[in-house]
Amino acid sequence: MADGAGSATLVPDGPVAVASVGAWEVHYRAGAEGLPEVGRVVFQLPAYWQWTPPQSVAPDRPGFVWATRSTGRKPGAVEANGALMYVSVEPGGGGLAPGEELVLHYGSESPEHPSPVRADPFSEDAQVFRVAVDGNGDGLFADVADPPTLRLVAREAIQLLVTASPTLCAPGDSVRVTIAPLDGADNLDEQFDAPIALAWQPLGDVGDTNWVAQLAPHDRGTALWRGVAPVKAGRYRFLASTAGLAVAQSDPITVRDHLGRRKLLFADLHGHSALSDGTGSADDYHFYASRVAGLDAGCLTDHDHHGNYPLSPEAWREQQEVAAAYDHPGDYVTLLGYEYTNWLSGHRNVYFRDAGGPVYAWSDSLYDTPEKLWGALDPERALTIPHHTAGEPVPIDWEFHNPRFEPVVEITSVHGSSERIGAPNAVRGATAGHTVVDALARGYRLGFIGSGDGHVGHPGRRLKPYPWGLAGLWVDEHTRAGVWDAIRRRSVFATTGPRIVVRFAIEATPMGGEVEFIPEKDGLMPLVALAEVLGTDTLTTVEVVKNGEPFLVLGPGEDPMTRQFTWGDSGRRGDYYYLRITQVDRAMAWSSPIWIGKAPEDSS
Repeated sequence: MADGAGSATLVPDGPVAVASVGAWEVHYRAGAEGLPEVGRVVFQLPAYWQWTPPQSVAPDRPGFVWATRSTGRKPGAVEANGALMYVSVEPGGGGLAPGEELVLHYGSESPEHPSPVRADPFSEDAQVFRVAVDGNGDGLFADVADPPTLRLVAREAIQLLVTASPTLCAPGDSVRVTIAPLDGADNLDEQFDAPIALAWQPLGDVGDTNWVAQLAPHDRGTALWRGVAPVKAGRYRFLASTAGLAVAQSDPITVRDHLGRRKLLFADLHGHSALSDGTGSADDYHFYASRVAGLDAGCLTDHDHHGNYPLSPEAWREQQEVAAAYDHPGDYVTLLGYEYTNWLSGHRNVYFRDAGGPVYAWSDSLYDTPEKLWGALDPERALTIPHHTAGEPVPIDWEFHNPRFEPVVEITSVHGSSERIGAPNAVRGATAGHTVVDALARGYRLGFIGSGDGHVGHPGRRLKPYPWGLAGLWVDEHTRAGVWDAIRRRSVFATTGPRIVVRFAIEATPMGGEVEFIPEKDGLMPLVALAEVLGTDTLTTVEVVKNGEPFLVLGPGEDPMTRQFTWGDSGRRGDYYYLRITQVDRAMAWSSPIWIGKAPEDSS
């Protein structure tokens, strides 16, 4: 008997609103050879993200499951695993005849035995209900072809999200403003069609509002305005309003006459889709990143292998094709990457400079250590970035590090901060020896980025109440190569989500760089630094961290703050400094470090 034979359908098959309460049936129809009594069917219910766990012991409690057969005969044993969201069912006496159905009932709306099921609160076009069949009782299963799917749609919008880019611009520069209608779980209401009024307003002057456009949503409920920045230097917010909803405001943009050589972009470079353990398609991911969250750059990084499901060649090809389709220099650009999901030495994302490369999976013994991975990658085309280094779900083993491939670390994400032990919103299970500061103490020269590591199809958007992350990128050009090169030279900083602007330089060397060491006395070098922080809320502290410890507190002082300063002691070779910023809303940001002297491996 063939494993995976037969077919499956879902009743009802949607669409339904997210977080709906109801009951579903998964129908397995035996193939032409039937299913013998020793066979078994496993119904894999959606494991992500908040479906009611199945249980088979209490008919009047949520998530109760049971089985029936279309012939009326009694099925065999039903075993539910709520933790892994699957139900195993034996066909029962005589097995299933060809074309006979084995039906899994998932929840009940019966008044006598109500056992409701609550669906995922995050929208998805095709949430898969996998069905696997062991055709001869040998314990080996295969999925049936074309498993049934369910479309989950957003509820009616209760808020607008308005995002302006670029965050820094000159008077009269081109500006892009995205407006998206969201429900209470930040899902995009694609049916939204109400007119939207758009305006800009100087920061701190609520009486001076300038209305610029009346917009009609046209692209899956979103609206887009392209115009020019105000001609007067200053800080501004864009406002969006529509009938029945509160006025929404963007993070600030700063208009100034002198911008400097590099352009500031904000990106979420770490997230997952239904191709591994997330929600939505690759297309959904990049549409949300570009047209909902209004990001300047994004990257989908599905797992190389998660659970029983590897990142297949077809899925990897889909990621490459979608990334190429959404790559629009000067507007929204894409990187291509995947997550190297090593459950022993820690998780790292692999990023490619161009259109892509091969997936070297941890599950393959040829690449099951970081050293083997780096041995297979081309340092001119690929780099790796470790994340949630300090704790769960698995910390980074800092015995593994290769500066040719690993210029930066993801210091914050939905898992929390890995900066140090005791950090606000620290990653769960943070352990000494695994933090970012621990890696810097080893002499590793790592810049800092933030990213979401989101799994719910909302890149660039915080999953309340959890922390989040964005990468600030100082790029030479708004292209895929420009983003990759900024990461490579550590010209980056991290925030917990808001578009806080951070500049930091020592002796005219910007963040991520190495100051030429010219000691004056006793091996010390006097240092002059420049810091600029443009917050999205009132700044509470701007700290200078030296060699992992708070060294100097600036402010709160001016808000926004631009400050040149010197400090009381001087730097020694190998010292490093970075900024740590906290706002009154508890949002945080970190500049990449600046080191005194070249790295030992770079010294001649």
